[in-house]
Formats: sequence, C-alpha cells, structure tokens
Amino acid sequence: MVIRLVIYFIFFIFGYDVWLLPNVLIDNRRFFESLSPIIGYYPRDDSIIEIVFRIVSFLIIIGTGIYSYQHPNEFFDALELFKSFFNHIENWGYDKLTNMHVIYIL
Repeated sequence: MVIRLVIYFIFFIFGYDVWLLPNVLIDNRRFFESLSPIIGYYPRDDSIIEIVFRIVSFLIIIGTGIYSYQHPNEFFDALELFKSFFNHIENWGYDKLTNMHVIYIL
C-alpha cells in the first residue's frame, strides 16, 4: 500500500493519476478481478490553483531533500525530538491507565 501511495504522489506532481492495482481495495470483486488492470493511468483536468499547488509541492519536496542532505544532523535531531515526544505521550497514557481508581456506586 505504501508503494501505491509513493507512485501516486510522484505522478500527481506531474499532473497524472497513476495507480498501481487501482481495483485492489474494491470489496465487491473477486480476487483475480481486483488485480486487473495492473496500472490505472488517468490524466488530471486541473485548474490553475491545483497546478500551482503541484508546483509548490514539488519545490518543497526538492528543497527539503536538499536541506536534509546538506544538514543531516538536524534531520536526526528532529527525528529524536519526535521519538521523545511520542515516548512521552505513550508514558503519560500508560501512567493514566495504570493509576486509574475505579469508583463503584451502589
């Protein structure tokens, strides 16, 4: 599923909807019917705002990649920050669940 999204976003930037196994998530088809076609290719009919959005998205992705390549330590520092943030949330939730006092009303 992740590969499908990566392929979709790469081609979305250039104005196409390209799906790998486009029918795989349709429930009312049999297994082999959901595997056909292998690739769905649809050109987009976008307005000027959507074209500008795609161009800006492309520039942000390229800029982020260049910045991450030139400053790898900042990328890993941000990654550690996110990890510590989620660990803090997980520990908070664990403490809340284990320290709950149940009050019985008769």
